[in-house]
Amino acid sequence: MGHYSPVGEAHAIEQAIVGVRLFESADAASFDAAIKATEKLQVDFPGRMQIDAMALAFGRQVITHGYVNQAQLYPGFICQRVRPDGSTQHELTIERSAVTYRTNEYQRWEDVARVIESILCPVVEALTGGDMTKLAVVELRCVDRFNVVGDGATALKNLVRPDTKFIPPSLLDSEELLHAHCGWFQGHTDDGRYLLNINLDLGELDDGERTATILQVISAQCAPERTFFSSKGTLTESMLAIFLDLHAKDKAMLAGVITDELQAKIGLSGSSGISVL
Repeated sequence: MGHYSPVGEAHAIEQAIVGVRLFESADAASFDAAIKATEKLQVDFPGRMQIDAMALAFGRQVITHGYVNQAQLYPGFICQRVRPDGSTQHELTIERSAVTYRTNEYQRWEDVARVIESILCPVVEALTGGDMTKLAVVELRCVDRFNVVGDGATALKNLVRPDTKFIPPSLLDSEELLHAHCGWFQGHTDDGRYLLNINLDLGELDDGERTATILQVISAQCAPERTFFSSKGTLTESMLAIFLDLHAKDKAMLAGVITDELQAKIGLSGSSGISVL
């Protein structure tokens, strides 16, 4: 009988995404300034290219729209580093209305925090002129993966804790491939809200290996003409504080999904008392 094992030695995160979305598209000068800012980043992005609006709208736009849905009318710009096999290592996507950083080489949260400070924030600063009131959404996405090790399939209850609020209990004995989705708003006020979303997929890789993927979306969304994102000093300091809060919610969500045994393997110390429902 197989059992679930995290994809990494000390974590299960396969991909991490951090990004922001603006209420309105920036003007051409601000967009050009954001692209110019990438030339000063202390990171090597060998791949640099413009991407058209259609490609952004279908497959490249990641950060949710929040309260205001925007049509994608303008081209964007991508900076990336790819592996020899062509897969993406790190990627920075700049739109007139959003900036997104994605890494497929997550090691620890402190590394992501450094990326937010040294890569994401300088570009957002250039795109917004340092004005936090232009931000509609600040979002963290994490993809955790657990592979089945050993012979044969294994029941979902060996991955998912029996008291979870996010997965129907009728599925816990299943060994079949499946998809489960759960999303809700939290902390809704006149100023804004949080969107929390969990997607669980049990699938098979090309070689027949069973794998479980858990996508978590934690999205802080400001209402139009409100001040949901309180300013804590500079734009960089404010964004770091918001992302730290989203990271805490992400850990609490995952702790509410996976078993205590798997939590121990990745050093996740329970729900830490943080409410996510």
